[in-house]
Amino acid sequence: MMKKITTNQQDDLLPEYNFDYTKARPNRFTTTSEKRGNSAMDKLEQYRNIVKKILTEYYEMSNNQTSKNSEFEVSERLAIDENRDQYIWFRFGWEDKKQIQHIIIYLTLKNGKVWVEEDATDLCIVDDLLSAGIPQNDIILGFHHPSKRVFTEFAKA
Repeated sequence: MMKKITTNQQDDLLPEYNFDYTKARPNRFTTTSEKRGNSAMDKLEQYRNIVKKILTEYYEMSNNQTSKNSEFEVSERLAIDENRDQYIWFRFGWEDKKQIQHIIIYLTLKNGKVWVEEDATDLCIVDDLLSAGIPQNDIILGFHHPSKRVFTEFAKA
């Protein structure tokens, strides 16, 4: 269900399309063994598992498609820090004489919410988080300035 939103030229805060995320269906990131716990610790563990599963699949899918070039020493890496609840997929290395440091996706878990700090892909990780069972009010689009988050359908902070 997409509805075209008309905006004036000056309004860059609204999305071009308004998606009805309440109709999101479970996808490949949801398993029947994942339980929907009631406690904050159960929810945190569930969110950790979802984030790890999605990022790992993205990372593996990307590595299978990456061509090996002997002139470049660039590799994609996945760093998962469950103690600090930080999850990052990044590209690092050397391309000729230029050092490459590029964050592809960066997620954190803070105060029971999933913060999408960076998503430089066309994979739209937010859609997969929703489909995996994380509600809109537990997802924060951290790549938007706090003043712009009130114009999204997601949590403010």
